[in-house]
Amino acid sequence: MKYGHVVFDMDGTLIDTCEAIQQSLRDTIAMLTGNTPTEAEVRATFGTPSDAGLKMLGVRDEDIPRGILLWSENIKKYEDTPRAFAGVRELMDGLKAGGCSLGIATSKNTAELDHSREQFGDIVSRVDCIICADDTAEHKPKPGPLLKYMEYTGARPSEVLYVGDTVYDMQCARGAGVDFALARWGNPDGRMDADYDEPTPLALLEKLR
Repeated sequence: MKYGHVVFDMDGTLIDTCEAIQQSLRDTIAMLTGNTPTEAEVRATFGTPSDAGLKMLGVRDEDIPRGILLWSENIKKYEDTPRAFAGVRELMDGLKAGGCSLGIATSKNTAELDHSREQFGDIVSRVDCIICADDTAEHKPKPGPLLKYMEYTGARPSEVLYVGDTVYDMQCARGAGVDFALARWGNPDGRMDADYDEPTPLALLEKLR
């Protein structure tokens, strides 16, 4: 394998949560502000921590804690929509078989990740190290999550590939000095600077062998 460590974003990369996040966030903003954001406005928040996303959509600082609770409740209405992207399990298993250590660096906090673990425990159990939003002082697009991953694992930047679907993921990777793979399967229309840009998880696996 070309890398000793492959680190994944979660939403939009391993798990297709676009509909659940988008609809529940629109519901939450409408409840808090009386305005319903467009799909494009919601999509622009993907890859940021919950509090940052709410703020980007016009929620006042003093309302953000309540907003996070409301969002957690609203997303339950869409719990039947998330699914693992086709091929991600095979990608992860192929990388591990080739000697790679796997990680997750996500903008979810620990509680949000635990909720995802209930639905996708087999995905989460495949990784060796998880960095959540509450593990670092700085968040994407800053490099903090990947720097923390390298601190925990002892990996050098040249040994790490980060796989994500948003520009924030790309900026995080570049800031940390690691290579970046665009998860095209989670962002078909994305345009960004990527070292790998493959349409499916299995196509990425072939490029990394």
